[in-house]
Amino acid sequence: LGAPAAITLTVSGESMFNDGTAIVLFNLFLSLYSVKEQILGGVTTFAYTTFVDIAVYFITACVGGAIIGAMGGMVIVLMLLLFDSKLHEENPLLQLTTTISMSYLTFYISEGIWGFSGVIATVTAGIFFSEYSRGLIVSKEVLDAGWEMLEFMGNTMIFSLAGVISGQVVSSSDVWKYERRASAERAPSE
Repeated sequence: LGAPAAITLTVSGESMFNDGTAIVLFNLFLSLYSVKEQILGGVTTFAYTTFVDIAVYFITACVGGAIIGAMGGMVIVLMLLLFDSKLHEENPLLQLTTTISMSYLTFYISEGIWGFSGVIATVTAGIFFSEYSRGLIVSKEVLDAGWEMLEFMGNTMIFSLAGVISGQVVSSSDVWKYERRASAERAPSE
């Protein structure tokens, strides 16, 4: 669009943080409708029932994700420094592999282990990495091409799955059953 790089980066980062916040809110609202069984006495309760519970969950998911992400970004930068000093080899594929695997690991640790926002953690790790990796990157073109390929593949898989799932929902919907019944009733009998 011809916008300066700093503005483009700011808008992209803000958009990804919005996505992360939306996922946290989705998980929060989903937990309001999902029922947890308590072992003692078989009492059924909702996961978050008070405003304080909701606020604590939202804040810890966002802040916890950001903290895990900053640590993940720090680990990525430290690994690149270690590879550069120990291997004495500037290998763009090693850097690409490190950024991909550590980004996934940051997401997994935040979301899967700690229960924080994995999206916010990954975005924070990326911001930390982009800020502190200047001078460490051998080939920005290799990193950009690798990440763009993953982005394309991820988007293709997401939209393909969304299409398949939407098709299944629509084809199994009661709307089609009612339409077929109405058509059969309107058809002239022979």
